[in-house]
Amino acid sequence: MPFTLEVFREDFEGCPDPLDNGWNGWTVVGDIQCGSTGWNCPDSTDILASDQEMSWIERYVDLSSLDENVVMCFEAATETASTADELEVEIDSGSGWQRVWWEQDDLGPNRLCDWYCVGLSDHDPAVNNNPNLGIRFTLDGDHNDLMLDNIVITGVQHCPGTGQLVIGPITDNGDGTYTFTARDIAGPMYPDIMCTWGEAVLGVTEIDPVRFY
Repeated sequence: MPFTLEVFREDFEGCPDPLDNGWNGWTVVGDIQCGSTGWNCPDSTDILASDQEMSWIERYVDLSSLDENVVMCFEAATETASTADELEVEIDSGSGWQRVWWEQDDLGPNRLCDWYCVGLSDHDPAVNNNPNLGIRFTLDGDHNDLMLDNIVITGVQHCPGTGQLVIGPITDNGDGTYTFTARDIAGPMYPDIMCTWGEAVLGVTEIDPVRFY
């Protein structure tokens, strides 16, 4: 059974101002500030902002555990709507950088953040199971402040066909409840465990999903 898995999250908590090259694995080019003053965002304790031309951050992320439907979401905003402000998102799956998202002018105006999501697998299937995917955010805030925060990457992981689950002995607790152990000997997996009490026709059945990593 497939399930959605989060493999990367960056909220820039504790980042220095200005953002240092190499901080938390990020390559930083240009002048990018870190702060929280005046932005109306769900989580604005520490965010990135730039009012410079063509500053960017990039890093590489391990997506080897994601089999399909890889999505990257982030928050962005501008101080005021301006045709001079741009935000570009690129990825490198191994064959060079390619643009997957671009927006100009109105990125949540008046410092009000908005969520944006990009289906990376839709742009390049080589993203799936990629152990070293490059992600790059280019901020061109030449006219006003341009803000970026809360980068999240999720995707679908399929359980391997070799998964095995061992159920231990069932113990009657004497109060209408029963106890047993379930142990995976070849995971990860996401099985449903079904228990039935009483006779086959009149019995009570309960099904619970259990995730093993």
